[in-house]
Amino acid sequence: MREILVGTVQGLALSRSLALTIPYHLREEHGFKKGDRFAVKTDGWGRIIYEKLPDERGCNAPTSGPSRNPDTYAMEASR
Repeated sequence: MREILVGTVQGLALSRSLALTIPYHLREEHGFKKGDRFAVKTDGWGRIIYEKLPDERGCNAPTSGPSRNPDTYAMEASR
């Protein structure tokens, strides 16, 4: 799978966390909405991976293994 740069975002400080935004066209394309929950993972290349969790309708959360979810996104970690 190849990577495509689709934009840049600026982090916003919230308490001790850092909030990042998902560009509008990606939100629309993938159906993300306010209140959606994401699993946060890291990989061996220093990336942070956000994977949308299933709706709370009895679906299981993703495992820590490789994702097959098309709504998984990776971004380079800031150091």
